[in-house]
Amino acid sequence: MSSKRNLSIAGVLAAACLALVPGRARADGVRHLPPAEATAGDELVLSAELARASERALVVRYRPLGTTTWSEASFARAGDTTWQARLPAAVVTAPGLEYFL
Repeated sequence: MSSKRNLSIAGVLAAACLALVPGRARADGVRHLPPAEATAGDELVLSAELARASERALVVRYRPLGTTTWSEASFARAGDTTWQARLPAAVVTAPGLEYFL
């Protein structure tokens, strides 16, 4: 029996103060759909689409729920307008994690 558990993810796309529309978020040419869940102990890959991607840098700040210190990961190009960031398996822990772009 596997000891891995599905976790809830609290994702927020931040550009100053942005109210999110459920399902999709847009800010300054960025489109990101937060994952609904993740598996504890597995790397989490976040994807975003960027308009004029050649002119942009995008980072994600993340932390396990219940902690106060934010870590940061950079997005890398994965296609013409698609970028991905990888959150290390060590931070994908119960009860979940939160992040913002």
